[in-house]
Amino acid sequence: MRSISELIEKGILKVAEKAVGNPAGFYGLEHYTLGFAVKDYPAWTPGAWNRVYEALGVSCRNVRLVGSPEIASELVAILKKDPRYLGGDVGVGFKDEMPRYLDSHELMARQMGSINLIKKFPNGKLEGFNTDGPSFAEVVEEWFQARNQSPAGKKAVVLGAGGTASAIAFALAVKGMQVVILNRTAGKAEALAKKINSFFGGRRASHGGRREDEMKKAFRKAALVVAAIDEIGIPMEQYAALGEIILPLSDESILRNRETAKAAMEFLHKSALIADILVREKTTATIALAAERGLETMSGAQMLVRQGRKAFYLLHRELLASKGVSEAGLQNLMS
Repeated sequence: MRSISELIEKGILKVAEKAVGNPAGFYGLEHYTLGFAVKDYPAWTPGAWNRVYEALGVSCRNVRLVGSPEIASELVAILKKDPRYLGGDVGVGFKDEMPRYLDSHELMARQMGSINLIKKFPNGKLEGFNTDGPSFAEVVEEWFQARNQSPAGKKAVVLGAGGTASAIAFALAVKGMQVVILNRTAGKAEALAKKINSFFGGRRASHGGRREDEMKKAFRKAALVVAAIDEIGIPMEQYAALGEIILPLSDESILRNRETAKAAMEFLHKSALIADILVREKTTATIALAAERGLETMSGAQMLVRQGRKAFYLLHRELLASKGVSEAGLQNLMS
């Protein structure tokens, strides 16, 4: 069986270059937590988690690795046998691929079919968790409460049906929102909506495609629109999630994207909140267009900070207790 180091040496995995605070060398560590993603982007987790490890004085670091989800089965087998691996975060491309190979999942992660955290137990068993959805839903609930409102009963449109979108859709349904899932592959949106409705025993979710007419219809009376498109091969730094996404990327497809996004936004109420879970160095096209329209916007940064804190606490609860650090106390250590 191959090892993590061998996968890196052969170029099957590579150490992410854009992830903030990602250590270049980590083989001398007593332990490590590993994050996996299909893309290299300015991931927040390594920097935040590594500040905590350093503050606690433990020989452990979080390392973001980039590779193809096609190796998920082999990767899980390696991680089970790796004595230095404690668990870690699961990023874009791996969120809905890794779960099938784990030993167990907490309830909501099992229902969502998506994880963003793996915890390894002393017996080598791996359990999957999801802190993406609940963290995003908490941030949204606080946004409504600040306006003396509740999210319950309000309409939320989720653009995308991948791992992060699934977690968010489930979590918003938990908060009592009526969720409309729109995805380029409408069948995937339908499957997710059915899963949500089956879990809650009622019509809590509906579905559709991402054509201009479908988005216009869905945007009517929507209190929240969430861009959660994390499909492999779609350069979402270039496209606005609120418009039609036509591949391959070209000047014409971008122009069409902008035109349909602006047309669809005309159907949104001026009080609607537009959230984009993508975190990039520059403002995403989705956020920029929504702000230009005068709509309130929310980047994915708040969700990332909160889910990262929850994930770290789930993974290292015993260690933190021994150091007298609470989950809330992680905020100062991570910043």
